[in-house]
Amino acid sequence: MLDHVREDYVANGSSLSRPGFRAMAMHRFGTYARTVPSPLVRWVLERLHRIGSHWVRNHYGIELYATTVIGRRCTIAHQSGIVIHPFARIGDDCKIRQCVTIGQTSGSAHREGVPVIGDRVEIGAGAVIVGPVSVGDDVVIGPNAVVLRDVPGGVWVASPPAKMLAASRSECA
Repeated sequence: MLDHVREDYVANGSSLSRPGFRAMAMHRFGTYARTVPSPLVRWVLERLHRIGSHWVRNHYGIELYATTVIGRRCTIAHQSGIVIHPFARIGDDCKIRQCVTIGQTSGSAHREGVPVIGDRVEIGAGAVIVGPVSVGDDVVIGPNAVVLRDVPGGVWVASPPAKMLAASRSECA
């Protein structure tokens, strides 16, 4: 666990005060707590994790569960509005920006039908990845992109560009 936390620390700018590092450290602590063999110690550590993860969620807007599988050196680049499903899987060296949703389409808390994100994936601000999709390695998902289908490795996913509808404000009325 400590090796993962050290790597996350460096990946998140080598600063203890960065919300992304704090969220990842709390996630790693929760993952560790679930493996402690002593039922009493595990119960105490899981309660501490619950308090800490609620604080991260409420203070930074990063909802990240101990049951989410996250690879090494994950970076949460900006805080606020990040929701990651409890059973999603995210690979190594991924970068997640603000207002990202990684989850199911049905809204249930089952292990099936959740995204699997490959290694070295960058997820832009406002991106939504939902359903039983697989995102390959070395993918860039642009801002506000909605991913509902599998994405092969090595590609960019972008939302449609904005269109100009009127030249001036008075023409919009």
